[in-house]
Amino acid sequence: MGRLATALAKQALPAEILRILTELLSPAELLGISRRWRLLEFLASGLPQREIAALLHLSLGTVSRGSRELQQPGSALKSLMDRTQKPDA
Repeated sequence: MGRLATALAKQALPAEILRILTELLSPAELLGISRRWRLLEFLASGLPQREIAALLHLSLGTVSRGSRELQQPGSALKSLMDRTQKPDA
């Protein structure tokens, strides 16, 4: 997994990363990752967990797990969300 992360980090263009992920993952896997990312965006915006679960058709456990990850000290997900939520990101 580390080698994949390194390879993706070397890609400067989001369109190229999307193309790589589209070629690497199945449509179902892409949908799952997209829903997880949207879950994090909703959590960062303050939307209630039950509402997020209903909107994204996810279990409350999945939403709670995302919430716990964002609350962990030193969370890489939290750091990434903070960087991408900025207006100039």
